[in-house]
Amino acid sequence: MKFLQSKQLAIWLIVGLATASLAGVIIPQEVQGKVEYAVWAQKYQMFVPIVKLLGLNQVFQTKWFLILGLIFFVNLTSCTLGQINRVWKLRPTLRRDEHDEYTVPQGYWGVFGNCIFHIGLAIIVVGGLLSLGYKLSGYVEIAEGETFVESHQNYGSVSEGSLFNENHLGFQVTVNKLNRIFKDDGQLDYVISRFTVTDSGREPFEATAERGQPFTYRGTTFYYSKSGFAPFVTIKDPRGETVLEGYAVFNSMWHNNTGEYNMDLTLPGTDLVLKARFYPDAISKDGRITTKTVKLANPVIQALVMEKNNLAGKLEFRPGRDAAFKGWTIGMGDVRLWAGFEVVRDPGAPVIFTGFLICLSGLIMSFLFTPRKPRKEQEDGC
Repeated sequence: MKFLQSKQLAIWLIVGLATASLAGVIIPQEVQGKVEYAVWAQKYQMFVPIVKLLGLNQVFQTKWFLILGLIFFVNLTSCTLGQINRVWKLRPTLRRDEHDEYTVPQGYWGVFGNCIFHIGLAIIVVGGLLSLGYKLSGYVEIAEGETFVESHQNYGSVSEGSLFNENHLGFQVTVNKLNRIFKDDGQLDYVISRFTVTDSGREPFEATAERGQPFTYRGTTFYYSKSGFAPFVTIKDPRGETVLEGYAVFNSMWHNNTGEYNMDLTLPGTDLVLKARFYPDAISKDGRITTKTVKLANPVIQALVMEKNNLAGKLEFRPGRDAAFKGWTIGMGDVRLWAGFEVVRDPGAPVIFTGFLICLSGLIMSFLFTPRKPRKEQEDGC
């Protein structure tokens, strides 16, 4: 028991957890950004073997990090119980007055403040362990009319706790409409996403989400992140067969007021890559598009055709007017909006918040109730 209450053990555990967390900050975590980790691994190839051996490319999903947290929780709980036991022994300081009743010395309750603070701290650690083991954090982009099924393979990127064990809920979120609200000067102000949520054995219902007002269902929260345009693109090979068609999600940033959205389109089975740029309202002047609006009115896609990083040609296509290159035909249909959402399910978050409130109450009790001797005892020199 004394070993579990050891301050030296607590210090070593804190150092270990802090060092591992620092490594998780310095080394790009593969589960959060595979491209960033690949760039880092290419730059520091000599460290890759040891990083993979220790799991430092996914620190917060490793079993050993969770075990360190569990040991720290046991250490903290043991110390807290020892504190509570010592404070409990202070009960004899209660005095009996002339009526043979107990009286409490001034500020007596302040001695419990430190115990309450450490109880709250232990609860915070429990919440942290729940997050480490069972937290889900992902990102998904959904176009109007499309349905997202909550499962691992449908996320654009996803990070899951070491004990999550693919515990996905499988409910469906359909984006019915993305309403864009504009300012008086015509610039985009915010976007309201309108959903229909369906789940097996439950009644479908409508919901909305926008910046600062997320949508939560069964503990899973959708935070609006960004939005953009998704024109329907059809690509046909020289034989006239359709090899690719669907809504192409053009990259966007929040408050992109330049009226330009980019993406790369690869022609299947070739070295040809289209460096495409989408304009929602193309206005040409002297052969150049000068539009700056983000309102959808006259959509146009311009593309540089790259072959092995060399410029091979230029294309421009719009609804009803296809473009051709070396027998390939590229066309554009209707244009929809898409929205990107950060998706989080964290069972540890409410536990951490509760622990924080308990810690705060313990601190307040410690500062407001300072144990003091009764004035009479001070005057008598007792």
